[in-house]
Amino acid sequence: MFPLQPSRALVYLLAVLAVLTGSGMDVFGKGAMAGASAWQGVLLRWAFALALLLPIFLLRAKRPAMASRRVHLLRMVLSIIGSWCYFESLNRLPLSLVVTVFYAEPLLALPLARLLLKERLDWPRLGALLLGFAGVLLAAQPEGAKDLVGVALALIGAFSWAGVLISTKRYGRQESVLDLMFWLALSGALVALPPALADWHPLPASAWLGFLAIAFCGLLSGLCWLTALKHIDALVMTTLGYLGLPAGFAAALFIYGELPPQETWAGAGLVLVAVGLLAWGERRFRLPLRPAAAPLPQA
Repeated sequence: MFPLQPSRALVYLLAVLAVLTGSGMDVFGKGAMAGASAWQGVLLRWAFALALLLPIFLLRAKRPAMASRRVHLLRMVLSIIGSWCYFESLNRLPLSLVVTVFYAEPLLALPLARLLLKERLDWPRLGALLLGFAGVLLAAQPEGAKDLVGVALALIGAFSWAGVLISTKRYGRQESVLDLMFWLALSGALVALPPALADWHPLPASAWLGFLAIAFCGLLSGLCWLTALKHIDALVMTTLGYLGLPAGFAAALFIYGELPPQETWAGAGLVLVAVGLLAWGERRFRLPLRPAAAPLPQA
């Protein structure tokens, strides 16, 4: 049987909640990375996520399933690349710039979604994506030239995470949300363990708590994100993700004392306009929500 069809309002609420909790990863990530290597960041992020997921599976009394190894392998490779680039860029760049560059992900996902998912590309969607990306470029102008390698790593990470999104939408419809999260956490922790131990730095207690908070925010964001992704187009999901940009700027300003320049605020304004254009377009060209795929029978 097909699972119950959620309302449109609930699906979009889950998508927005995923964005806001995902922004929590940025808030805690900058502080936790003080003195940590990028591989330590990848290891602790996924190890804590795995520790948070295990009680859920124990309560369900059901082992994690794997319908397609190809899906999990592809997600693992792309996610590890994206996670390492994310943590390394946090070590090299101001938080506001890292958040800004990573929001190039929607434009990077655009051709993949069109080619692989055959999603419609009407003018409100295209306009919202391009306007949002213009805002990202505008916001990145003041600081980006100071560390081109850091910016390049952030762009590679954004492209990798765009690949995770599209591959999950394309190949992961038969996988449950919890199974997708579990195998990604397990594989990410195992792959990151050797390089992290080889370049291990002692961490203060605040860093350990920070990585635990990152894992919690990432887990909640991932659950909401994957659930919503089963019902609405990837292009809509990625454009809604732009809402995290102002949240990241607020964290940079009020928590870490980074005062973004005027270009950054102007870019954030363009992002909000892009989200508004998307919302208007989805109301005008509204299509029924896609039902989630039926789960495969368990052995």
